[in-house]
Amino acid sequence: MIYKVKQWMRTRGFSLIELLVAVGVLAVIGVVTVITLNPAELFKESRDTSRFSSLATLRKAITLFQANNSDPSAMGDQHVVYVSLPDEDPNCGSWGLGSFVDENGNTWQHQCAPSADLTRANGSGWIPINFESEGKSLLPALPIDPVNQLDGSYFYTYARDEAGHYEINTRTESVKYSGGN
Repeated sequence: MIYKVKQWMRTRGFSLIELLVAVGVLAVIGVVTVITLNPAELFKESRDTSRFSSLATLRKAITLFQANNSDPSAMGDQHVVYVSLPDEDPNCGSWGLGSFVDENGNTWQHQCAPSADLTRANGSGWIPINFESEGKSLLPALPIDPVNQLDGSYFYTYARDEAGHYEINTRTESVKYSGGN
C-alpha cells in the first residue's frame, strides 16, 4: 500500500511547463490589477479625502469660534494669508513667499508659524485663532496638509476680510477631485 502511494505521488507532480504557465497567468493578472487600480492614484485620492476631512473639521471649529466671538480681529489680521508651511521666519522667507497685490490694490503678506508651533490651536499655530479660549478646546490641533510642501503647492492657506469672512484653501492632487492639475 505504501509503495502505491509513493508511486502515485511521483506521477502526480507538476511539470515545469505547467508551473511556468501558472506563474505567467498570475503575472498577467497582477499587471492587469496594478494597471486597473493604479495605486499611485489611489494614494492621491486618499490624501485628498484627508484634506477634505481636515478642512471640514477646521471650518466647523471656525464657525463655532465665530458664534462665540463677534470680534473679527480675533480671527487674524486683514490682508494676511496664513500658510500651513513651517518656517522660523514669520513672513515665510525661506519659502520665498513674498507679498502680492490683489485686484483691488490691497497688499497681502504671507505668514508662517515655526515648526514647534505649527499645529498648536492656541493662536500661535499656523492659523492665529485661539481655539482653546473660554476653557474649552474647539480643536485639539490644527490640521496640516498630508504633503505640506511648497513643491506642487500642497499646503493649506487661511485668510479673512474686514467683516470676518474667511477662506481656507488647499490644492487637490488626484484626477478624481482635481481634473489632474
